[in-house]
Amino acid sequence: MPDKPPYTLTFKLKSTRADAISAALAQLQAITADYDQTGETAATVTIEAWREQDIVNVRTAFEVWLHRHIIGIACEVTRKDPGVRPE
Repeated sequence: MPDKPPYTLTFKLKSTRADAISAALAQLQAITADYDQTGETAATVTIEAWREQDIVNVRTAFEVWLHRHIIGIACEVTRKDPGVRPE
C-alpha cells in the first residue's frame, strides 16, 4: 500500500480579506467532514504588507496563538524580504 493517497485536490485561495479566506476554509472543513480522508490536509496562507513591522507583528501574534492552542498543527514559516528594504 502506498504511503500517500493516490488522489489529491488543491485549492489556492487569494483575497485581500482575511475573513473571506477564513470563511472559505470553514466551508471546506464542513464539506470534507462528510468524506473519508486518509491523508493530511494542508493550507498555505500568504500575507503581504508594505511595512516589515506589520509582517513581524502578524507572525508573532500567530506564533503566540499556536503556542496557546496546540491543536495538532505543524507550522512552517517562510519570510521573503527585499534585498534593499524600502523603509
